[in-house]
Amino acid sequence: MLSPLLIGAALALGLGWRVAFAGPPLALAAVLLLTRRATAPAPDESEPTGAGRAPRLFRSRWTDLVLAVGVEFCMVFWAADFLRSVKHLGSGTATTFSAAFVVGMAAGRAAAGPLVRAAGRPDRLLAGAALLGVAGFAVLWASPAPLAVGGLLVVGLGVALLYPVILGQALGAWPSQPVRAAARCALASGVAIGAAPLLLGTLADLTTLRAAVFVAPALLAVLLLRCGWRLRTAPAS
Repeated sequence: MLSPLLIGAALALGLGWRVAFAGPPLALAAVLLLTRRATAPAPDESEPTGAGRAPRLFRSRWTDLVLAVGVEFCMVFWAADFLRSVKHLGSGTATTFSAAFVVGMAAGRAAAGPLVRAAGRPDRLLAGAALLGVAGFAVLWASPAPLAVGGLLVVGLGVALLYPVILGQALGAWPSQPVRAAARCALASGVAIGAAPLLLGTLADLTTLRAAVFVAPALLAVLLLRCGWRLRTAPAS
């Protein structure tokens, strides 16, 4: 949440982005100094060895994770440029207001626990969150700058719930191999971060950013279809 605000403030004050980028490494160094004496937990030797094939449900959730993280990082990487080049905000203002997405995510994840308990079936919550994200994107894309920032906030609220819910479902789908499941979920995040924003940028070079940004709602739409299919075919739990 703080990084876009720091970068935007540095740009607005004419200090340049490098000044703001010095903050996170210094904060990380402080955390490492404060926790340098912490001991790592003992390794869990109870986990069965042997590779084995991941369960089908885990593979399905793995795909969902790629879609969700892809949306998240498309917005993280490209929201500021979209506000600047499409909504015609200044560089510092666009970078600062791009924090609306992260603020929405923080608020959504703070409320994730009660929402998960109230929703019942996870796919019902995921479908609602994806719909909220698509609605927020529609406001972001079609509205002038002030309302567009509000749309970006709504996108963050919707996207916020996707990663923690899908990750929990994925880990629960492979209970016999928790370490391997966690590693493959991390791989899903890496695939999404490496591919989705790059695809959006490539399409922006070939067309325009205004058109290419539809990569994000397209990923949400695929996730929404997958959730709808599972709600129709899977027995209620």
